[in-house]
Amino acid sequence: MNLYLSVDKGTLPIDESMTITVTARNVGFDPLTLNGPSNCLLYVDVVDNQGRVLWSSNGTCSTQIVSEQLLAGTDKVQDFTWDGKNLAGARLASGYYYIRGVARLVGGAYVGPPLSISIE
Repeated sequence: MNLYLSVDKGTLPIDESMTITVTARNVGFDPLTLNGPSNCLLYVDVVDNQGRVLWSSNGTCSTQIVSEQLLAGTDKVQDFTWDGKNLAGARLASGYYYIRGVARLVGGAYVGPPLSISIE
C-alpha cells in the first residue's frame, strides 16, 4: 500500500482552512481490507516536529465499524478540512508542521510519509 497526501495550499493563512486529500493505493497483487469507523477508514494527523499529534480528523469518526476491500491497483480517496486549530480548538502558532495520512487495515494502521505545511 502507498499513501499519498495533497493539500490545496502549502501555507495556511489565519482565519482560513485547507483541504487535505489522502489517497490510499493498493500497489500489491492481493486485495487489502480496510476496517474501522465508516467515515474514518483513512484519516489525517497534524503533528509537530517532536511527533506529537496536535489535531486529528479522528475526532469526527462515526461509531459504525465497516470493512471495505481495496482491490489491487485501486485507490480509496478521502478529503478532510482543517482550520489550523489543535484538538482543544486553539489556533496553532505560526510555524512548520507535518500532516500524515493513516489507513486503517485489518491487523493495524499503515502510516504514510509526512507532508510539511506552514501556518502563518
